[in-house]
Amino acid sequence: MNKSVMIAVLFCLTSFTGCLGGDDLEKIEEIQEEEKIEPVGENDLSNVSKELESLKKEVDQFLADYKALQSEVNSNHNSIDLN
Repeated sequence: MNKSVMIAVLFCLTSFTGCLGGDDLEKIEEIQEEEKIEPVGENDLSNVSKELESLKKEVDQFLADYKALQSEVNSNHNSIDLN
C-alpha cells in the first residue's frame, strides 16, 4: 500500500510542476513582440532619405577639411623646400 500512496502523491505533484515557472508565458510574449516585422512604408523611406542627406553633409564637411589639411601640408612642404 505504501507504493500505491507514493505513486499517487508523485502523480499529484507532477501535475503541479508546470505551474511553478509561470514566467515562461511572459517571456514568450516578449519574444513574439520583438519578432514582429515593422511595415515598410513612406515613413521608412523618408527616414532613409534624411539619413542620406545627413551623410552627404558629413562627407562634404570631411572633403572640405581634407582640402584644408592638404593645402596646409603643401604650404609646409614649400616652406621646407625654401629653407
